[in-house]
Amino acid sequence: MQRGLILLALCVGSYYALIYRPLSRSVGELDRPLTQVWSDLVRTVPPSEGIGSAYYAELETSLVAVRRTAAQLEEVRRVADARIEPDAVTRARMRQPFQLFEFHNERQTRLEELNRLAAKPKVELGPGVSLGFPEYLAEQAYPELLWPQLQLAHVLVASAIRAGVSTVSAVRLAPVQWPARSGEEWLAELAAEVELSGPELAVATLLEMLPLRAAEIRERNLPETPPNKPVLFIRGLVIRKEGREHPDRVRIELTTSTLVRVPRPSS
Repeated sequence: MQRGLILLALCVGSYYALIYRPLSRSVGELDRPLTQVWSDLVRTVPPSEGIGSAYYAELETSLVAVRRTAAQLEEVRRVADARIEPDAVTRARMRQPFQLFEFHNERQTRLEELNRLAAKPKVELGPGVSLGFPEYLAEQAYPELLWPQLQLAHVLVASAIRAGVSTVSAVRLAPVQWPARSGEEWLAELAAEVELSGPELAVATLLEMLPLRAAEIRERNLPETPPNKPVLFIRGLVIRKEGREHPDRVRIELTTSTLVRVPRPSS
């Protein structure tokens, strides 16, 4: 019995010396960063007698500033959405089931309108213009986007004609990039490239018109554009002189884009 108690005491002592104390020191080391953070946090809090006045007043001021900033961001988002929003007709067509026959008719109507618009100022439209207008493809996941693409191509060429260019050689529409993540709504970037030539002043006028809506263009006394003109962003621009024979004429390759808010297509 006595040997058992002695053996038990030796085991307890060995456990305390070899296991418990090192483990206790290790736990203490792990607690040290947390204790330091807690001490720093306590030091940042003012004394209890000041918490009810200046401290909470400062918190209230910060809260008001945060709410004001959130309201300003919401207003910026609302204004941005209004600027990139397609016209009412295009929005209505995007919400309806896509009708191929209706789209082909509208596409032909837009091309005929551009030919009539270009006839009076004698602007040359190359075959690449009509070939570059959007066409329906069976593998398109969201054919309703053909409507804003058609609007983009039409407005871009019409704006160039009204700006006073001499030639619009070609229009090319870039494929729509689908987002990696699903969601109820997303922003689609629709991009188009146009090749044209004309006087430097006409090209400068066109570039000035691109980021403006129709009402803003009228306010600046710029050439009239279609009333449904969207805001267009310049993504790329290459300008070349046409030659020594025409020092005031340039040829440009312009890549521009617009944003359209659309629902995520079902997979």
